[in-house]
Amino acid sequence: MPYAAAEAAVCDSVRLTYAELTERIGAAAAAVRDLGLAPGDRVALLAANCHRYLELLLAVPGAGMVPVPLNTRLSPAEMRHVLTRHPGCWSPTGTSARW
Repeated sequence: MPYAAAEAAVCDSVRLTYAELTERIGAAAAAVRDLGLAPGDRVALLAANCHRYLELLLAVPGAGMVPVPLNTRLSPAEMRHVLTRHPGCWSPTGTSARW
């Protein structure tokens, strides 16, 4: 990877190179696959704009699932509306129950 040592993401005091980010995305993709979700399943993502969000946003499709990013500014009712439009959407935050 020609840019392996270049800075890829910065969040507060965390600075990740492309090589580190790639490694973390791979680990997160493996963890998502270990949850028992099937390829094509939707995974809801609700997180602050930080390196962990970027990792999950890239890891979920890397694991064969579809990310459903949620805006942190949505009200609970608006989030329910979005999630009901994506039946079977699973959220890694909170409980493991399907929406």
